Amino acid sequence: KADLEASVEHFEKALEMAKQCDGEQSERIATIEDNLGMQYALRHELIQSKTHFSSAYRIYEQTIGRDHIVTSECAFRLGGVLEELEMDLALDFYNEALRVRQLHMNDDQKSA
Repeated sequence: KADLEASVEHFEKALEMAKQCDGEQSERIATIEDNLGMQYALRHELIQSKTHFSSAYRIYEQTIGRDHIVTSECAFRLGGVLEELEMDLALDFYNEALRVRQLHMNDDQKSA
């Protein structure tokens, strides 16, 4: 538990520093927000996790695009947290993650 607390503190500090360097939106900030979402999920702090995953997803959409696999992976993690919180949007994020995964499949994978 102490390790999780320390990692959250380090990611929060990294987020602050990245925002000072990059402004409010960059792929680096999205990655840190995504990591914070994972850390809070491990601590079962789902509202905090949802907040960070939502921020990461929004920034990924704007920086690397909606069809990027990293954005898809974030959508899947956000869907998982929304499902745990019993929120209706969970299925939408799972479907979005699936859509992007299918977009990136090669023809051999599609026919299997």
